[in-house]
Amino acid sequence: MHVIVLERYPSSQRGGQERSLSDVARILSDRGHHITLIHTHPGNLLSEYSLFCDQILTIRALNLTKHWRSPLWLIQDLFKISRQIRVATAQPNCLIYINQPYDVPFAALLSLIKQWPIVCHLRLPAPKKLSLPCTLGLYRVNQFISVSQATCEGWRTRINAPITVVHNGMIPDRFDRTCSENELRQRWGIAPEDRVICYVGRLDHMKGLGTLLQAFVQVLKNHPQSQLLIAGKPLQSHESHRIELEQLSQNLGISDRVKFLGHVDVPIEIFHISDLSILPSQWAEPFGRSIIESMMAGTPVIASRVGGIVEILSDEFASGLFTASNIEDLTQTIEAHLHWRSEDPGLGDRVKASAQKRFNLEDKLDDIEKVLANTVAKSI
Repeated sequence: MHVIVLERYPSSQRGGQERSLSDVARILSDRGHHITLIHTHPGNLLSEYSLFCDQILTIRALNLTKHWRSPLWLIQDLFKISRQIRVATAQPNCLIYINQPYDVPFAALLSLIKQWPIVCHLRLPAPKKLSLPCTLGLYRVNQFISVSQATCEGWRTRINAPITVVHNGMIPDRFDRTCSENELRQRWGIAPEDRVICYVGRLDHMKGLGTLLQAFVQVLKNHPQSQLLIAGKPLQSHESHRIELEQLSQNLGISDRVKFLGHVDVPIEIFHISDLSILPSQWAEPFGRSIIESMMAGTPVIASRVGGIVEILSDEFASGLFTASNIEDLTQTIEAHLHWRSEDPGLGDRVKASAQKRFNLEDKLDDIEKVLANTVAKSI
């Protein structure tokens, strides 16, 4: 099978969506499948793709309606696309694999020319409105994969093709501790007696970090030896939002207990030095990759009761759910779990074991590979 992967931004600095796609493509290559990457922007994941891709092709845009603003642009890019597509079509049993519905227009054009099937991985919630090219292009998609049942239900009324739910997965070995917690705390300047709460992800409005900062004010009243680490940078929000959050921490009088770390390439150490990981999202989080990263590291998670998060924090871990944007509920949930190391010392091991069993990437790739292979077989 030859998988034509479409990715606008092959960069790990944008979030979990791009990293998840590169993981899937790499393991498909390890299993003997041919991979061609078609992208529009440079990114740090290109070096990883270059290790296993048959080809890496660059085009001007995947979003036809947004970037192609004149007939001349359209003709120029069509010639360029056609020339590059011919290079990429040497393998039989080809399949187009896209990471989001917004790339459907280009995928549909490519499918129309080559008569290849399309599989679309739904990693974003269904928007209130889709452009006409995206709406029409969705009818050419043969199969959808959704990262959660919640995301699946949101898209079900928009599309006619079948949807298979496959939760995201990760490689457990990546989250093994490489040194002791004391060594890590010294490296990051954390006192042994401090309780550490962390957030790892994008610094966007929808992530609810204002709620977290206000809840942390209340936590510090009862637990003054606490620190809040915030790792990440804005993506959809402007850089001014990071400045607003830093200013809010100063206005709340907690800036000496809050550290804004910026983008961290390898956030595993942050999870290892933390007592709790928080995801205070205000939007319908499709899955919540950082939740699995934290759990794989053995760090319990507190998160909003929204979207696909409830499918991860289930059973005994559902006690970590709180009502989105509710400062009091978040505060109480944090305080109920902050001292788990002394009150329930086996919790970290149970969190890690659950994540490894339920979200192992190799197991998830079995399901994804089966969907891709069945889609190709039906199209022949």
